[in-house]
Amino acid sequence: MPASSDASPRWPQLIPLAQLVAVVLGVFAIIWNQQQTTDNLRTELRADIIRLETELRAEISNEIDGLRTEMGELRSEISNEIDGLRTEMGELRAEISNEIDGLRTEMGELRAEIGELRVLVVENGQRLARIEGFLGIGIPDSAPQGDDRAAGDDRGPGG
Repeated sequence: MPASSDASPRWPQLIPLAQLVAVVLGVFAIIWNQQQTTDNLRTELRADIIRLETELRAEISNEIDGLRTEMGELRSEISNEIDGLRTEMGELRAEISNEIDGLRTEMGELRAEIGELRVLVVENGQRLARIEGFLGIGIPDSAPQGDDRAAGDDRGPGG
C-alpha cells in the first residue's frame, strides 16, 4: 500500500492541473469555433459583396447603355431638327432673295419710268415755254433773255 499512499497525494495536485488543461482546451475550442464562425461569415460576406457588386455594376451598365441610347436618339432628333431648320432657312433665303430681286427689278423699272417722266416733264416744260413765248406770256426761262429785254428789246406782250 505504500504505492497507493504515494499516489494519493499526487491526485489532488493533478486535479487542478487537469482542470486547467480542460479550461485551456475549452478556451482553445471556443476560440477555434469563433475563428471558424468568423471565417464563414467573412466568406459569406465576401460572396454577398461580390454578388451585390456584380448586380450593381450590371444595373449601372444597363443604365449607362440606356442613357447612351437616349443620347443617340436625342442627337438624331436634334440633327434632324437642325437639318429641317437649315432647309427652312435655305427656302426662306431663296424666297427673300427672290423678293429682293423682284423689288430691285421693280425699282429699276420705276427708276426708268421716273427717268421717262422727267424727260416728258422737260419736254412739256419746253413746249410750254415755246407756247408762252409764242403767246408772249410767262416768265422767260433764262437770264440772258431777260438781259436782252432790258437792253432795249422791247418785245412786250403782244409784240
